[in-house]
Amino acid sequence: MGSLKNNFDEKVPFQPMFVDNSQNEAHWRSLVFGPYYRFVQAALVVPHCNDPEHQNSARTKVCKIFGLGFFLVGLLPLLARTFFLFKNLGHTTLFSLNWAINFFLAMLSMHSIFSLITLFILIKSDFFNEFVRKFLATIKNKIAPGVPFLKSHIILGLFMCFFLYTYIFFCYENVVDYDHFVEDKVNSSATFRNSMFGSSNLFFIDSVIIVWSAFVSSLAVVVYNLVATSLATEYQKFNEELKEASKNGHLSHVDLLNNYASRQLDFMDLAHFAFSKFGLLVTFSFIAGLVTHGLSGFIMRSFAETIPAFAKISTISFMILGIVLLLADVKRVSDFAKSVDETKNILLFERSIHTQIDEKLIQVANNVVFRISNSHYLPTVFSSFKVNEKFFQRAFLIFPFLIEYLNAQKVLVD
Repeated sequence: MGSLKNNFDEKVPFQPMFVDNSQNEAHWRSLVFGPYYRFVQAALVVPHCNDPEHQNSARTKVCKIFGLGFFLVGLLPLLARTFFLFKNLGHTTLFSLNWAINFFLAMLSMHSIFSLITLFILIKSDFFNEFVRKFLATIKNKIAPGVPFLKSHIILGLFMCFFLYTYIFFCYENVVDYDHFVEDKVNSSATFRNSMFGSSNLFFIDSVIIVWSAFVSSLAVVVYNLVATSLATEYQKFNEELKEASKNGHLSHVDLLNNYASRQLDFMDLAHFAFSKFGLLVTFSFIAGLVTHGLSGFIMRSFAETIPAFAKISTISFMILGIVLLLADVKRVSDFAKSVDETKNILLFERSIHTQIDEKLIQVANNVVFRISNSHYLPTVFSSFKVNEKFFQRAFLIFPFLIEYLNAQKVLVD
């Protein structure tokens, strides 16, 4: 009995409580990314064998090797297709019809390469799970009301369908109009319409690669937009809370203002983490969107009377795709940036802060304003080229002049 009593008297070391949040993380991952997370896994044939507790196990190493192998299997056809298009671009004449089509197809093909690389990096860095963990920490693990991002899932699904339609219709148009552009022309420069495997009868293999490139490109842009949408939506809610606190006079209290400043820092840190993964994709999406829309507009302006009906439909589809790609590149991230600037204005014009003698209160507000003004939390293209929604709006004024310039330089050769 004495030994038993002594055992009870022994001090049990403190053990921190472990809270399993994996179910909530999986739920929010589904809410934020919807079915597109599974699409990414399917695109890269991600094996379900990543065990966090056995990262050095032989099974995990084999999975990594297979994952890299599947990535290369998906990447090599895209590289071959891009090389084929750029090689044939040298056979065209500058400012001609075939030059314009070949050029924007080559840029879109290159976009698919950057898209697949981006998706591979996201999977290998465990971005989806890490983003959700940081996202939950930022919004304080709140319970989601219904399906908060369902509208975005549907809209981006339609965008993905249109992306695929544009490429599939081009494959169909290429088969239908092949004789018109290649066989019926003397010294035709439309060699990009051939199969990269030689015979035109093998173009169905090229079509599979083209559709694959469309799937990869659209999926990467969709994932980027889902990240931007979740950030923009939650940050707008944060601003509403901040405005409500301002109306109620709560921002004159240092502790409360410091709490809002801490949450704002969490959002900025999350945005920097998330958008840093998409720098290459966003930059090239911007370039590909500009080139595709501009050259498609040039084709319709200069050659609409001479090209077949299916070629017109295909060109118009690519022209719309270019604008949609630019919009997908800019819109939601600009919404987030505007919300962040709104936070700065709320604090700058809050009288209860700047009429106080409390230096700590003013310092907290100034720190937030300084952080917003000087930190780099957006994708590279937004800071490098000053791309934002205003630029997108002004682009509509630039495109007509660009198309007219190209039209003045057009060359009527095949």
